[in-house]
Amino acid sequence: MAFQPTVGPNVQVSLGGTETTIAINPLDPGNLVGTGNFAHYTSLDYGATGTSTSSSGTYGYGADPNIAFDTDGNAYRQELTWLSSTLRAIRIGKYTNKGQTLSATYMAYQPKYKNGIYSGNPDQGWLAIDTNATSPRKNYLYTVWSDYPSQGATTSVQNVKGIILGFTRSTDRGATWSTPIDISSTLAGGQEHSSSIATGPNGEVYVAWINGGNTTTQYGLYFNKSTDGGVTWGADTFIRSLQGWGSWPGVPDVRANPKITVDPTTGTIYIASGEPNTSGGFDSSVIRSTDGGYTWSSPVLLSDGLQGAYKYYFQPTISVAPNGRIDAVWYDTRSNVSTVTGEYAYNLYYSYSTDGGISFAPSIRVSNRQSWRENPCVLPCDSRVLYEYQGIASSNDRVHALWADTRDSSTGQTGSAYTAQIHISSAPDVVTKTATNIATTSATFNASISTWGLTDDVQFEYGLTAALGSVTGNTSVTTPIGQTSTVSMPMSGLTANKTYYYRAFGYYYDPATGTTQTTYGATQTFKTPRR
Repeated sequence: MAFQPTVGPNVQVSLGGTETTIAINPLDPGNLVGTGNFAHYTSLDYGATGTSTSSSGTYGYGADPNIAFDTDGNAYRQELTWLSSTLRAIRIGKYTNKGQTLSATYMAYQPKYKNGIYSGNPDQGWLAIDTNATSPRKNYLYTVWSDYPSQGATTSVQNVKGIILGFTRSTDRGATWSTPIDISSTLAGGQEHSSSIATGPNGEVYVAWINGGNTTTQYGLYFNKSTDGGVTWGADTFIRSLQGWGSWPGVPDVRANPKITVDPTTGTIYIASGEPNTSGGFDSSVIRSTDGGYTWSSPVLLSDGLQGAYKYYFQPTISVAPNGRIDAVWYDTRSNVSTVTGEYAYNLYYSYSTDGGISFAPSIRVSNRQSWRENPCVLPCDSRVLYEYQGIASSNDRVHALWADTRDSSTGQTGSAYTAQIHISSAPDVVTKTATNIATTSATFNASISTWGLTDDVQFEYGLTAALGSVTGNTSVTTPIGQTSTVSMPMSGLTANKTYYYRAFGYYYDPATGTTQTTYGATQTFKTPRR
């Protein structure tokens, strides 16, 4: 491999955050937006600092959340919201201002009431936004969920209905949604859980899920796809057997939920999932398809930890960087020495692949403090501490993980959310800051930079249009890993009563290519006063 990833500081995002996801603004690589159950998180400096808010209730943040950006930098949060104490709906929140402002909310799916029975009761939906440059359906929103038997239905009705795999889409960025459909061809009584959805470079829509099985359907990992933007779907494809949609017996947090993602250039599909092994532990692995889901590779293990009883490598999630690198994180009990079922020590680990998922690099520990799950769990908590998933987002130079662990159990929380940056290259983190000392013909340009232990040159470019055009002199900066430095540069010769655009950028040497590269902060504006 041409690089050695470096893990930055673990930064606490919130207390009590579980089921986390994270996304990178395509217009500003330093802008991160994350979600957790009943919580929302934003950062403007690559996760070094951030703002976390939490709430619940009818108009608060919901459960089972996930987040994604469109190509214009709008963030969309999908979540469950409650219509009553037992009835749920799928809600979409649209966030502007770098994910900091909730500008609109939409109901993507709300069960209907007829003849004393609701049409369904959704659980764990997942959102995908088509941001592929070559797609004819760019910025379409797609969501998929498990729809449980309706409230008020009789036992016989529930047995016939089973759990359907609901799907709907929006072609106008969430304002309206299509009539929900069941996209699975599984016979009645099947149990379709833990679905995950992604889009391909030509507008394909892919879904993977765990089928709980019935007398005629094999239990395991399933797949389906649409090539017309979700209007029509093919027959379900059985990929392989898996033990347990839910937890491994006696270990409630060890789960097999699949996560699907797609290489935006090659179209290769990747699915991460988990299953018990023959040595009494649990493995996480990745499979791939290079032909649109018709055929699949054998599983490739993510963790290089020892196998054996009480060695659990579970709850994997994956993402693909624009350059095709595959990134994965998972919970890992390789350091566990307990032999009590349901009691274990664990950490978050990371690995990557640069050969299309054929092999993965040696695992790297991300969490800097070990977490511990007790059995029986000491109150306040329940049988599940981590719940069902955690987040990962990738750029060519960085990976951002957002996860839950128990290091703050003394606060009375079952899990706290933490984030960390995994630095993949020698690129510095550059954040353009607000200009100061603004006068009629002068101003001070400001930026913060983290060079990850290297020395990099920082400059500013500016102009009267978004095209910029003028460049300042440079300043050399060196910062230790996990620390930032402020760069300020006074600028004269400006024109009064004009709006200026400006941004910071840094040069760095990339050993992987042997060339000098540039990384940019987001563009900001200021206006000089009249004379």
